Amino acid sequence: MVLTGEGAGRLHSIATGVVISNDGVILTVWHAIKGALEVQVRTAGGDVFDHVKLLGYDERRDVAALKITADSLPALTPGSTASLVKGDRVYAITNDGGLKWSTTQGVISAIRPADEVPGAGTGFRIMQFTAPVASGAIGGALVDRSGTLIGIIVSVRNLAAFAIPIENVLGLPDLGTNQILGSGANLEMPAKRVAAVTKPSRAGGGKPKPPAHETPPGHESKTVDVSANSASSIEDAVNRAQAAQ
Repeated sequence: MVLTGEGAGRLHSIATGVVISNDGVILTVWHAIKGALEVQVRTAGGDVFDHVKLLGYDERRDVAALKITADSLPALTPGSTASLVKGDRVYAITNDGGLKWSTTQGVISAIRPADEVPGAGTGFRIMQFTAPVASGAIGGALVDRSGTLIGIIVSVRNLAAFAIPIENVLGLPDLGTNQILGSGANLEMPAKRVAAVTKPSRAGGGKPKPPAHETPPGHESKTVDVSANSASSIEDAVNRAQAAQ
């Protein structure tokens, strides 16, 4: 989880990051880091890192490489999109809404030039997929059925999600930017809000309204805990979650 602030501990955004190297190299979205005065990284294991270094970034593809002072981290193995075809099953692994390792499944819809997607940019390929993702999922991992990292999730547009092919951004840690970012020591996650149940009016006598956070029937989501050391078990974990519905 990558937290950025605008100064004095004021939280600006929350994105997801993907560990690609055991020595603490992380890929995430560039727009979450750009201009941030404070940056903090939180790992799935609960460790918090307030001192983060920017190794490199690709503004066109909206991906940045960060470095934290950690070692022996579990990392996803980068793969290739060369053999991907439309309809291949994929999984989005993210910090959806602050819930670590939320996993959703879908398929590849297309691998197309970004020029064909309004507002996405120009001059690079982009993968369109159907696995549901939310705003906090941007920067997360798109993996194939074996758990191999094939893309970094960069945007959601009109209910379609998009990822950058991993082989196009693996060189970012070697750019040599090496910029120390502002300390995120004062950044905190926002407190969880508890929605109140609206009581029925005495005059109307109708049924109470559901809580604001209640999910409509048939749209329940499932969160699956997945270890990066056993990413090949993603499909089994998702299937177990579906069986529990």
